[in-house]
Amino acid sequence: MIPPGGSKLAGDLLAMREFIRARLPREEFVPGKSKIPLQEVMFGEEEILEALNSMLSTQVVMEKKVAEFEQCWAQWLGCRHAVASNSGTSALLLAMLWLKYHPATPQREEVLIPALTWSTTLSTALIAGLKPVLVDVSLKNLCVDSFAHAVTPSTLAMVPVHLMGHSCNMTNLMREARESSAWVIEDACEAVGTRWNQQRVGTFGQFGCFSFMFAHHLSTMEGGMTCASSDAAADVLKAMRAHGWVRDSSVGFRKGYEERYPEIDKRFLFCDPGLNLRPTELVGAFGIHQLKRAEEYIAKRRVAFQRITERLRPFTHFVHLFEEQPGEFLSPFSYPMVLREEAPFKRAALMNFLEENLIETRMLVGGNLARQPFAEEARDRIQVRGSLKNADLIHTNGLVFGINQSTDDAKIGYIAEVFQRFFKRW
Repeated sequence: MIPPGGSKLAGDLLAMREFIRARLPREEFVPGKSKIPLQEVMFGEEEILEALNSMLSTQVVMEKKVAEFEQCWAQWLGCRHAVASNSGTSALLLAMLWLKYHPATPQREEVLIPALTWSTTLSTALIAGLKPVLVDVSLKNLCVDSFAHAVTPSTLAMVPVHLMGHSCNMTNLMREARESSAWVIEDACEAVGTRWNQQRVGTFGQFGCFSFMFAHHLSTMEGGMTCASSDAAADVLKAMRAHGWVRDSSVGFRKGYEERYPEIDKRFLFCDPGLNLRPTELVGAFGIHQLKRAEEYIAKRRVAFQRITERLRPFTHFVHLFEEQPGEFLSPFSYPMVLREEAPFKRAALMNFLEENLIETRMLVGGNLARQPFAEEARDRIQVRGSLKNADLIHTNGLVFGINQSTDDAKIGYIAEVFQRFFKRW
């Protein structure tokens, strides 16, 4: 039985759903006339209606929908705890702050980080007051498969970065971490759904960090998640993301502080240095519906990646391609390539040609971060250990273009045709 007004409400909801669906961009792709962007709209009316529901309820500060997203994410990923935040950068920052204020000592605060990654993998370590050490990556997968050469008695943590959806060799890295008693923070911001030996990345180390910014596999507009393998660490992360207070942490954790500090209002009891890194309920509203799309999106990305690779494989005398590695289940982020040193053309020529043909491009993440201005200005706090030859090559010759859940056969064919036209010049 429909309650009084129910029929009208149902009609209003249907009208709103149709209104949203009609206005979301869904243009038919026309080769040579339509742009192929790095990312395309991936959310639908379900996410928007859920967010509108939160806004109309006026409950927009982190609450039940964020908690539901955290729970669903932990279950899907296979991690013990998931702590949502307002960005992937915040997800990393929380893990770095935990390192700084808990296991770090003045004698042991080095954090090993790939030289090829996004800027905030490095900057969060700097902001937290740790000592980053940059190491080179492999030209097989754009990742670090061994930190062994860079480990010293000062090594506190390793940061495997699963770049462009590729997995680091987590068998090697976890063995090295155990042997050196190093903590492991996985930066999986570009690797939602990637697996190593059937285990999802982001679940190997003590922490796994993810991003849900618009250009990523799943989008909550902006948003991040830090996965934690221990109850105690998760409690600290929940405090640190919300000013440092204990009231969002588990009952046992909270009561311990309340009993030790009975004179302080338990609503404003601060156990750790904290910031306001909380997500809004809109992040939760988007997240619970986006996660339902994850397997479909990953499958479509994989098909696009594999078909483009098949079409570009004849040109590997010009470029390095980064195919799926043994033991890896690749969940592609974008499509990366690196010009070989002997290539008869410059990166700018290829990128300009792609852009002229409406295929959007970027350099490959931040290039060699040791060459970025903010890193040069912090040279007294950043070390480089070993050669950065591969990171330098990628800095000069690396580029990406977009693939995603909307990269269908028409787009794949057009991308291949544009590359073929360019390579035939040489």
